Amino acid sequence: MNFKLSSGLCLLTLCGSIAVAQPPATRPAPPGQAPEPRFHGPGRGMGERRPPRPQPADPTDAEWSQVEAFMRQNSPNRWKAFEQLAAENRVPRSLRRWMFARWRMIQGMGQDSPELHEQRLAHVQLEDELFGLVGQWRTTDASAQPALRLNIREKVGQLIDASLKERRARIQRSRELLDREAQRLEREEANRNQLIDRRTEAELSAPTTRPDLPPMRPEHPRDEPPPPRDED
Repeated sequence: MNFKLSSGLCLLTLCGSIAVAQPPATRPAPPGQAPEPRFHGPGRGMGERRPPRPQPADPTDAEWSQVEAFMRQNSPNRWKAFEQLAAENRVPRSLRRWMFARWRMIQGMGQDSPELHEQRLAHVQLEDELFGLVGQWRTTDASAQPALRLNIREKVGQLIDASLKERRARIQRSRELLDREAQRLEREEANRNQLIDRRTEAELSAPTTRPDLPPMRPEHPRDEPPPPRDED
């Protein structure tokens, strides 16, 4: 197999599902008859279609420059395969969007959790090393493939270990967030009477423009809808 074609196929394979086929919204029908609507699972009636999935955004030139710098540093093997596809005008728009979306996700992790960000970077780098080894295995002589296969298996083991480590860190972080929420709930339960007094004062002191409407509080719990606005 041509190396360029092999690298391009590997890039599409290891990058994940670039374009997932969606089930048809209707069943095929005999000629002259309207197609039969599909039932899309619990809570959906006949003829109801799934709402369209939001399409990933296209990067600006400045954003794509940052994606390119990130790929060159952390995923050089994949970026080389991408450049080969680009030189042949065979880059799907969905692949470019996927790379941009993944870069944004990783950048967001850096702001939210530096530890998870570093672990994700290590994961990306291991993926790229595996990508390079698999590309070699596909193009090397059969006599050299057994040794490469051992290297690939070892790299897969490192990738699995990195994934498990990241998941454990995510679980630990979730536990810490849950513990903080539980402590906050206990404090509020212990101060129930103070909360009642504070809410009562807020209800009675909030401004209103009509005497027949309850006061409009300036702040509302997240699980409550905003109050109706006064009609002109």
